Amino acid sequence: MLDKTNMYLDPFLLKDAESAFTAIDQLRDQLENYSLEHLQIKSGVYLWGTEEVARRVSTLLEELSIPIIGIIDSNPAKEGKIFLGHEIQRPREVAAPVVICSYNQPSHLEEAKKLIGDHAIAAWELLVLSKSKTHLPWNNLRTPSDLSESEKKQLIQVGNRCSNDTVAEYWRQVAARHFVSILSRNQIGSYSIDYEYFVPGIAETTNESVFLDLGAYNGDTIRRFFAQSIVGDDKRMAIAVEADRFNYEHLLKMATENPRITPINAAIDKNSGIIPFTQIENSMGSSAIFFEPNTIVPAVTVDEIASHYGFTHVKFDIEGFERFALEGAKESISIGNALWSVASYHIEDDFWVIPSFFSTDYEMSVSRHAALPWDTTMHFYRKK
Repeated sequence: MLDKTNMYLDPFLLKDAESAFTAIDQLRDQLENYSLEHLQIKSGVYLWGTEEVARRVSTLLEELSIPIIGIIDSNPAKEGKIFLGHEIQRPREVAAPVVICSYNQPSHLEEAKKLIGDHAIAAWELLVLSKSKTHLPWNNLRTPSDLSESEKKQLIQVGNRCSNDTVAEYWRQVAARHFVSILSRNQIGSYSIDYEYFVPGIAETTNESVFLDLGAYNGDTIRRFFAQSIVGDDKRMAIAVEADRFNYEHLLKMATENPRITPINAAIDKNSGIIPFTQIENSMGSSAIFFEPNTIVPAVTVDEIASHYGFTHVKFDIEGFERFALEGAKESISIGNALWSVASYHIEDDFWVIPSFFSTDYEMSVSRHAALPWDTTMHFYRKK
């Protein structure tokens, strides 16, 4: 059996393109063999979690002819209900491997290990076997793939644009995106969730910041925006754009409590009009491009918003629609001086497509805010 303790990428090898690609290439075949041999999943597994990740894992298991033995969920309200043909059970010790499919995988993985030891498997380790992107959840898990020479060149070009202190971070992100689960958890760390899109030294807030939140969800990033420390009189404003009606209701409530928040119930696209949308109550990433639309919503462009609001910092996290929204922001990017923080992980080629919208007049930095090196954010700001 392979020993995975010797299969992690050394972050110090990820400081330039040549050493990064060499390190990644050396691990690719080892990792896939490890996943098949070490996980010992062919006789069947339990799934821990009953959300979208579990559905994607179940589809992959079906293709691999690996049976689901049972379903586990730590939410007591779900106990006894049926999911994927199985009655949901509370967490307990079991003999078969358990695939942790919850969104909060790091904490649930630790919880599961206390019950079942090495039988606990993170979903990202299983999904590394996927040969189809349709299995991969909205939250940026990726199929391992051989990058073409053209793709490698594009990655190198983008890496060369990164500020010196974020070059290594950029290559960690490349490795994690294309070759899931090859970074040791104790190597990668993470930025505090309190920072998220407001990373010190990259995207800080001033007393006159106007924050444009595209994909405002339930207002979580808006709260962090107003929680940032500032100097001087607080004149900050926030425009919260959210297409999902259920999430928009949260933003309306926030606006009644804080009149400096302006909510807009619309999607962001390259043109204004009406577009298809997926509406799922109480779902994170409900508009992800991986899901089938079930309604229509109004759409606006960033340039249209800019004609009414002079924002200083804009955040894109719109589940795969980022490039379409950037098409509708070309004038603002060309003539404006805002800081642009763009989620760059929803689609496999985001790493080189997203930077292509910003000329070399812009500096580029990279950060992350997940417990694993996912949720890549690229920050673009005018050169001084």
